[in-house]
Amino acid sequence: MNANLIAKKLASARPRIVLHDCWQGPQRIVVDPTNLTKVEAEIVGRSIVHAIAEPPLAPAAPAEGAFEELAGAWQVFIDFLHGSAVHAFTLLQDRHDIAGTHIGAEVSGSCRGNIIGSKLKLLSQLPGDPLGLDYEFEGTFSDGSLTGVVHLGASAPKYSGITFRRQFGQATWRAERTRTNHADSVSCASCL
Repeated sequence: MNANLIAKKLASARPRIVLHDCWQGPQRIVVDPTNLTKVEAEIVGRSIVHAIAEPPLAPAAPAEGAFEELAGAWQVFIDFLHGSAVHAFTLLQDRHDIAGTHIGAEVSGSCRGNIIGSKLKLLSQLPGDPLGLDYEFEGTFSDGSLTGVVHLGASAPKYSGITFRRQFGQATWRAERTRTNHADSVSCASCL
């Protein structure tokens, strides 16, 4: 089991335990106990043992053909707690795998993810100085539109783990196709 999976299990459990991305390695987690009471340290210790001991669930193989076609250009509307933004996706698709470009207000970056049935997961990082802006889109395709939540954060590429990628909370989003173009019919195994 790798450190990312352990960190994800701890962050989604109750009580929620957050590990710092900058101290984590592929096979290493580090806990900073500085501000923990003895009782809290015991809870954290038991939670880590449970996360490590629990065997990881193997992802279910998607049924043949069980995915929506999302290749093409999309206009993306993000509604934050205060304000909104309009972004865009240009997506290529190879069966379940999706890759492409996430276009923000001033910069763009690559995005990558998958579609299982009607459920989309898409990760992107828009470049910034000194930190890139992280977007973790989760959504559902229905009636020609995508809707869902996006987890927001900022990180340097080498510290882009679950804590920093989600440190700013979440917003809602929806996306509509902007036009029919050549990318709608493109299948690009080599671009993913």
